[in-house]
Amino acid sequence: MTTDINARIKYIEWCKSMPDLPFFIQAWYIQLCAPDQWSAVFEENAEGQIIGVFPFSISKRQGFTILDNPPLSPFTNIWINQFPNDSNYSKVSRYRKILNALIEKLPQTILQKFRFHPSFKDWVPFHQTGYQQRTRYTYELDLSQGTDSIWKNMARRVRQEAGNENLYIDFKKDSSLLYTLMEQSFKKQYNSVPVSSAYIDSLMQTVPDHIQDVQLTVMNEKGVPELSQYVVISNDIAYTLFSGTVTKTSQKSLKSFMLWNLVKKLQPSCNSINFCGSMIPEVERRYRHFGAEQVPYSIIYKGKYPPITYVAGTRF
Repeated sequence: MTTDINARIKYIEWCKSMPDLPFFIQAWYIQLCAPDQWSAVFEENAEGQIIGVFPFSISKRQGFTILDNPPLSPFTNIWINQFPNDSNYSKVSRYRKILNALIEKLPQTILQKFRFHPSFKDWVPFHQTGYQQRTRYTYELDLSQGTDSIWKNMARRVRQEAGNENLYIDFKKDSSLLYTLMEQSFKKQYNSVPVSSAYIDSLMQTVPDHIQDVQLTVMNEKGVPELSQYVVISNDIAYTLFSGTVTKTSQKSLKSFMLWNLVKKLQPSCNSINFCGSMIPEVERRYRHFGAEQVPYSIIYKGKYPPITYVAGTRF
């Protein structure tokens, strides 16, 4: 399957008129994460105005074509034009009609699997066309409550870890350091980083041209880096995209220290932090004990054949 360059050009032009789109469905970010390996489907009204858009990545795995999220993209989403004067019934009916049209236009591949932003709530049209859904959770921390309130709502042990006087934060951006720590993190899981160091470097070089980004590196008392986290800020929301930690170090106390320093840095200028989801017990417990709120999001998928759908549903 080849990607549709005309669809990409159309999407790029459309994005120019939509500056408030979240970064993960902006054309520049999708192109950065999946160079020329993405496309989009559109729905237009009788006057030719775009009223619905669904971007997606196109990847190859073991020779099979898959529609999914671009690498290192936290979520995807579908944009559908809103009509505020409609009744609630009309809003839902119009929304589902447009979504159905977009789904029908998706290329037919061996597997489609999308991780949607929490704001995507009505997946009924997907269900009615044979897709499956799994609910997963991210955590969001409201920064508008202020640092004093956030500190009081943190678990006691997390406060102790966050106040570690033997650690300090370095805000210098260093993609090579971050990638080295990512390699060690994946090594602990007997796996390898799914992208190259050049990929990470290109991403970190390009993002600041469009939105704000921050890299935090936790240093020990000897000045040795132990944990590094990359964060982007879009529409006053911070997203913790990816991180890495040294192989022989427990990440628990380091994460608390890093997150607290992230809160102090971003609280004056951001509304919230989205921790981009994790169902790993130790990780989700850390965010929960930090006082963040659990927020559900959907993974929606469908295989060309039932066995593929079943296997896809077990690998999230």
